[in-house]
Amino acid sequence: FLVSFFFLLFFLLLPTPYPLSHTPYPLSPTPAFAVMSGDPIPLGKRGLSGLSLEYEETERKMDSANKRFSGNLSSDRLLLRGTIGLSAGTDLFLWVGAGDGETANRIFNGDPRIAFGGGARWKLFEVGDLQIGTALQALQLYSHDNGAAASKLSLTEIDADLGGALSGLAFFRPYAGLRVTRSIGRFSGGETANVYSRNWVGLFLGGEFLVWKGLWFGAEGRLIDEYSFGVRLTYRL
Repeated sequence: FLVSFFFLLFFLLLPTPYPLSHTPYPLSPTPAFAVMSGDPIPLGKRGLSGLSLEYEETERKMDSANKRFSGNLSSDRLLLRGTIGLSAGTDLFLWVGAGDGETANRIFNGDPRIAFGGGARWKLFEVGDLQIGTALQALQLYSHDNGAAASKLSLTEIDADLGGALSGLAFFRPYAGLRVTRSIGRFSGGETANVYSRNWVGLFLGGEFLVWKGLWFGAEGRLIDEYSFGVRLTYRL
């Protein structure tokens, strides 16, 4: 699993193959696109093991391949997540929902469209109450603005996480870790431009609180490569 993590890290560091064909959006500073990392440790149950409702606001600096412009791109999204346990140490998960995209100066102010993705996480080892795990995940999101020079925005993100969680507390489970991300946005439907995330390494920090009989409330923040905040309500089956 560590080999998989660092193989993806190598892929994320490759120079972007998407040159800027034209630049209709000078992205001035206001939220791209990272789905919540969440607890890096699997739920530990085979079969359908959890259902989650997630809401997130994100902000990330984006650039063109030839550095002709820079700025921030923002997104709000609402996602339903299902988690399937393959073993006590391996989970698969899928998302489906909706999200939007917006440039800071509102030259593109997109309406929500479909968002979907998936990934997997593995428990690597534990030392006392500290559990260490890794995750790989991807998200695809679309947004439309019929009044813009380029009416469509497609966002693709690939993430690799390596983190830890504390398991010794009965009603609270904190977690934190390192995240490597590659985000690519494509404007089309008129004028076209391709943009990609300027920074690729960041930190995530969060926690989950037991609300009632398998119902957990979680909150998470991310910083350095992006500035994001999300909340999640999870029912563990």
